[in-house]
Amino acid sequence: MERLNPYSGLVGGLSAGELELLSAAVEERRLREEIGVGTLAEAADRYRPRPACPACGEASPWRDGREPSGVRRWRCPSCGARFTSLTGTVLENCKKPLSTWVSFIRLALFAVPLDACAEAYRPRT
Repeated sequence: MERLNPYSGLVGGLSAGELELLSAAVEERRLREEIGVGTLAEAADRYRPRPACPACGEASPWRDGREPSGVRRWRCPSCGARFTSLTGTVLENCKKPLSTWVSFIRLALFAVPLDACAEAYRPRT
């Protein structure tokens, strides 16, 4: 016997923007359970907790707040450069959520050609 989903009515009343926010929150939770982090900011905090200054190599930067995306900002005490935990990585100027990167990497691990992977995640117009 099929059970009724108690959330169907709630989801049906959401606007497109609200539904998008809900989907993003559900995806972040799923990623936290699967890989331990749900956002790029969380991944940067975990895997680059104290990056060296990309300008001069100083190993002990000062914390300097966070970007609107949540990624930690740093300031170098030696040269004054400001940078983020993602500076110098392939994710530095990333506009896609972590879930897209995880899915893309999974396809690549299964030897799906890169052009097919890129096509799967190209924005639709």
